[in-house]
Amino acid sequence: MRIDPVATITDGLGRSLSASLVPVAGLLFGSYLVASYGTLATILFGLPTTLVSRRWWVAGGVLAILAALWIGTAVVTLYAHVVAARTMGPAVPGDRSPFTRRIGRAMASTVALAVVLAPLALGGTLLAVVPGIAVVTLGAIALVTIAIEDRSAAGALDRAWALAATDRATVAVVATLLAVGVLVGLVGSLLAIAVPFVGGLLRAALLTAVQLALIGVFVEAVVRLREIRDVAVRPE
Repeated sequence: MRIDPVATITDGLGRSLSASLVPVAGLLFGSYLVASYGTLATILFGLPTTLVSRRWWVAGGVLAILAALWIGTAVVTLYAHVVAARTMGPAVPGDRSPFTRRIGRAMASTVALAVVLAPLALGGTLLAVVPGIAVVTLGAIALVTIAIEDRSAAGALDRAWALAATDRATVAVVATLLAVGVLVGLVGSLLAIAVPFVGGLLRAALLTAVQLALIGVFVEAVVRLREIRDVAVRPE
């Protein structure tokens, strides 16, 4: 049994258009806005202060503010990704809220996954683009399994590897779409730099739309892959 990659993408995009995603979209949009304008404000006000004072601890304070800003928005963004995947994913018995269902475990697993895979993705991208995209794709599948199956980081990686091996052609198509999404995100970042104030709004809107669309496609892909995988390994 083969998966139709085109149907996977179209159905995944359909998942991302649900009205129930409005709160998550707002959370993502706000997170990206804070990251853009917070970084800009910190640099604009912090850099002159540092140059005037010429004290190392002032520069350290500016860097600490930037680090706290980036870490905080990264955690909020990961949380929004988990909730979005749950909202787009299959219904859970008991109708527990996707915002709160075992969210501590899910966030711990998601952060651990990001910490492990981020250096690998960066290294793979610097050495050759394809390995970096492959790592990010595996991480995206693992994140979806954390969200909808409540798995640990290690369990999610193992599950993602098994699912990716089920239909490599579909995974390759989804990975290509992910690469396009990354390029669109880079365009948004360039907009924010070229036109700092309006560009920040455009970047936040663009990243929110792209992220939700990609999550929808990955959720659809995982649902289809696990149907085939679970049937294949089910004992007669």
